[in-house]
Amino acid sequence: MNKSMINNRFLEETVFAIADGYCVINLTKNYVPGVMYQVIDGRQYNLNEQLGLPEDSSLQSLVDAWALTIPKEGLSDFLKEFDRERLLKRFENGERHISFRYWTRTATFEPMLAENHMALYRDVETGDVIAVNYVLDRTEHYRLDEKERALEKSNQEYIKLLEEEKKHTAIIEKLTQELRNELDWFSVSIPGGAKISNDDPTYSFKYVSEQFANMLGYNTPEELIEAGQGSILGLAHPEDIMRGLADALDQYTRSDHYATIYRIRCKDGTYKYIEDRGQKVCKP
Repeated sequence: MNKSMINNRFLEETVFAIADGYCVINLTKNYVPGVMYQVIDGRQYNLNEQLGLPEDSSLQSLVDAWALTIPKEGLSDFLKEFDRERLLKRFENGERHISFRYWTRTATFEPMLAENHMALYRDVETGDVIAVNYVLDRTEHYRLDEKERALEKSNQEYIKLLEEEKKHTAIIEKLTQELRNELDWFSVSIPGGAKISNDDPTYSFKYVSEQFANMLGYNTPEELIEAGQGSILGLAHPEDIMRGLADALDQYTRSDHYATIYRIRCKDGTYKYIEDRGQKVCKP
């Protein structure tokens, strides 16, 4: 056995050891010695037997039978790649390795993206052109790529949503600032300033004007809100809280307006009498 034959045999044994499917094709004589095999989870399947073909079948009969497992949209490309005359011409033009992909099914009837490889050489004894044909299952790779593409698309859509949200947030912030400016302008025209409280158990502050805070000696509305722990109850004189609340609530039973007088703590710790007038507004 010469060196070339040893190398060719080593090539066949090597690729068959790693392949998910394999066979040897004699392109010159148009036949496949032995049978085609497929390996799934360590088990070897005889594809000739599954396709109802004998051993040593012609390449064309195997291609015709295998074509029955190929989806319609990929059939013409599959038949073109396995055209014997075309393969021989590619060999004569110097190609020694050919690869292509197609969808088919496994021996256990599961969809498979097959990556087909052919290593071509000329047998030194017979002069025949031989193709060591082997298939790698790329289905999982394809599905992972699909997931990556879907994730990338999802990320791009998420980025677009974030950009839209930023635009909407900017619009809302602009409108809020315009409303606040109008409210500040309105509160300046009210003697003593203005405040807005939420209708909750502590009447927590929703808005405090600069003028109202300055009237009590505070530099900013935020300073007043912090001193009152976020609520008018934190600034009102303890003796006036129950009376003032009761008075306001009593007035609310008769109308949406109220007016009550109570003492409120200034920044320096002293108390100042204020007349608190307001209107209860309910959101629809």
